[in-house]
Amino acid sequence: MVKRLSSAPERGDLVWLDFMPQSGREIDKRRPALVLSPKAFNSATGFVAACPITSKGRGSKFEVALDDTSPISGVILSHQFKTLDWRSREIQFAGKVSKEVLNEVTARIAAIMCLE
Repeated sequence: MVKRLSSAPERGDLVWLDFMPQSGREIDKRRPALVLSPKAFNSATGFVAACPITSKGRGSKFEVALDDTSPISGVILSHQFKTLDWRSREIQFAGKVSKEVLNEVTARIAAIMCLE
């Protein structure tokens, strides 16, 4: 089920977002994404930190596969997280990700950012 959000998305939400414009090898077009930032941040700023999801993984160690409980299939690209204006990009809610998948994505981003 996909529905337009009238309030801020929550951490762990699976949403549809427009990733255009893009540059170089950045992910593009309208696609599903995992929300990383908490609702309080998203509401206060109008931005959302999110990782894009693709149906065609390339075997990168930064890809995290969605599990069978997810309403979306594919892999989360944890190395392409970014902040986006969720209101202007017409965000749509698609479901929730499991805590295990959210924790795995968070761990990969922590490794990228040397937060461990």
